[in-house]
This record gives sequence, C-alpha cells and structure tokens, in this order.
Amino acid sequence: MGKVFFVLVFCLVVVAALSSAAVTYAAAMPKGKKVMMATVPVDLTAMQAAELKAGESAHQPAKLTFHVASGMFWYAPNEIKVKKGDTVTIDFSNTGGMHDFNLPAFGKKTKVIKAGETDSFTFKADQKGTFEFYCSVGKGYHRMKGQIGVLLVE
Repeated sequence: MGKVFFVLVFCLVVVAALSSAAVTYAAAMPKGKKVMMATVPVDLTAMQAAELKAGESAHQPAKLTFHVASGMFWYAPNEIKVKKGDTVTIDFSNTGGMHDFNLPAFGKKTKVIKAGETDSFTFKADQKGTFEFYCSVGKGYHRMKGQIGVLLVE
C-alpha cells in the first residue's frame, strides 16, 4: 500500500509541475503577436523540374537558371545540381513571410523580400563541392527551423 501511495503522489506532483510550466510558458508568450508556423512546401513546377534536369545532365559549361520558391521554413527546390564552370542564376521568389537566399560559398545573397516579391543573382560555379544555402532572417532562426538547401557542383 505504501508504494502505491508514493507512486500516486509522485504522479500528481509531476502533473502539477508540468501544468505550472505550461501556464508559465503561455503567460510568457507575447500578446497579439503572430507565431511563425511552418507551411508545407509547394510542389515543383514543370519549369523547375526541367531546370533541375538540365543542371544534372551531362553538359559543357552552360548558363542555367533556377527558379527557387520559398515559404515558412522551406525552399523549393532545396537541392540544385550543376557542373563546374556553369554560370548559374538563382531567381528567388517568396510565397509567405519574409525571406532571403544566402549562398556564402560564392559570396552571393538576395535582399530580404516579402511575400509576392522576387530577387535574383548570378554567379559562376567555379569550385566543386557541396554548398549550403539558407535563409538568414531572424538572426538564424529560419535556418535553424530548416530553411536550408544544398548546391552540388560536380
């Protein structure tokens, strides 16, 4: 009987502590502020699929354009393959929130844009490797939430 009573009291204490923590957390949330919720990435368009296929195919150095869409914590596409020597244009658009596109290995980034806006940059893929691109909005918060992708230069 003593063990059952102890377990019951222990469980009640744990439930009370968790309830108290939840109330404290809810009270700490800013009133009237929107909480950023992740959205589902859009499906690739036929044009984006064709652009990805062109980058992956065997080819001599070429001028390639990739239309990259963004939303809450995602990029579509989030993996881009090109060949060393390609001249690459990233045409970046935003479907929601505020985002940018950073590719530090090549010293390139877009400005921070609002939903419905676009920005672009062009660079030469002059080094082979796997390079991360990411959103820098929120002092790294969007990147931490998974708004990242990779550029593969073969």
